[in-house]
Order: sequence, then C-alpha cells, then structure tokens
Amino acid sequence: MRNERHFWLTIAVAALPFTYIPHEIMRSGPNIAPLSLGFAILLGFRYRIWKQKLASLEVVSILFGLWIGLRLTVLAVLAHETVSWWQAASDISPLIAGCAIFRIASRTELRGPIVRGLFAALIFLIGFEVYQILAGVGRLQSLGYLAPLFNYYTQSGAMRPFSTLLSPTVFAAYLATLAPVVIVTAKTRLRVLLTTIAVVIGLAATSTRAAWIAFAVGGTFCCCSCRLPRKNVFCHSSHLLHSFR
Repeated sequence: MRNERHFWLTIAVAALPFTYIPHEIMRSGPNIAPLSLGFAILLGFRYRIWKQKLASLEVVSILFGLWIGLRLTVLAVLAHETVSWWQAASDISPLIAGCAIFRIASRTELRGPIVRGLFAALIFLIGFEVYQILAGVGRLQSLGYLAPLFNYYTQSGAMRPFSTLLSPTVFAAYLATLAPVVIVTAKTRLRVLLTTIAVVIGLAATSTRAAWIAFAVGGTFCCCSCRLPRKNVFCHSSHLLHSFR
C-alpha cells in the first residue's frame, strides 16, 4: 500500500500527546484523550491488529490500566464521591492507544507514516511550549489554565511550560522519551542535530529532574536497541513513549 493511504495513521500518532483542546480554541475544552483512543481503535480495525498475539508489554499495559481504574474507583468510594468515569477513561486511554499503535508499528511497511507522526508530534510539543513561555503565566491564567487541572506554576509565580499535556513533569517525560525515537530514526545528520538542540532546550525549560532521567532512559534504550533490526527498535520505542503519558 502507498504511504498516502496511511495519512490518518500519521495524524493519529501526532495527535496522541494532545490531552486537551487548547483554551485558545475552546475555553472549556474537554479532555480529548478518550477521543484519541477511539481514533486509535478505529485504526486498529483498519490494520487488523487483533490477529496478533498479546506481547508481554501489552499484558503489562492492560494490567496497569485496570489498576488505574480500580484505584480511582476505590478512592472515589472512600471519599464518598461519584466515580468520574470520564477521568478514568482519560487516564487509561493513553495506555490502550499505545498498545494499538504498538501493534500497528510491528508492520514494516507502516514504519514511515508512524515516524512522520512522531516527528510532527515533536514539532507540536516544542512549538506550543515556546508559545507558553512567550505568553507568560498571566496570559495563561486569564485563558483558564488553572489548578487543579493544570499544575504548572510554582509558589514564586514562575511558570514551567506543559505544552499539550497537563503538567510540566508529564510533558517533560513524554518529550524526553519521544526524542530518542525521533533521533534514532532520523535520516540526516542535520535533523539529528536540530532535534537534539531543540529537545535539550525544551527539557531545560521544564526545570524538572524527571525529564533528564527519562531522556537518559530513552537514550540508553535506543542505543542498546541499535543492535536489533530497526523495525524492532522503532516498534518497542513507540510503545515506551506512550506509556509515559
């Protein structure tokens, strides 16, 4: 099949880091992670991922998703509150969507469209981060980026960018894990250099140690995996970065 037939796969991969509709577009935009999951599942049917056996990473992801749902349910019951099924779906969706993309990525002919999606996601993440830094904390608060949903400003009033995710720590971990995958699949030295510079600056702006830990883990994983066929490197790396959401 030609690459142009996989356009929606590229869009799905690029859209996975978007957990909310930017308030600049819709002030009371909902968490869209469950919608991304639905999109990923539709693509799963498109590429018939149910024919493959469950891998160990998928089993662990499913069990982790069940644990998240059970934990949220128990906490709500103990607090005498109604279970927020939408919130539970928002937390579990990235895991399930990651499993779907993981299965799709095992097909060699689909590697190109997925790599393009990952590169586009990296551009969106860093681009929105730059915008948030330039806009400043006052502007973001006036648009409704407020706690407890968004947790990005410190007691001193300083701001740490969170991009398309809900907190600087989650954003930094996702960015740091996404970057090695994009770098190891880059076709030119210039793209490797520009990606590395952009990621280092982006991570530094988040001011979180978890970012550098995730970057080290992702980089080490990709370096060790370079001995494997590129198909396996990409397939396992793509699932690893989705698990950080």
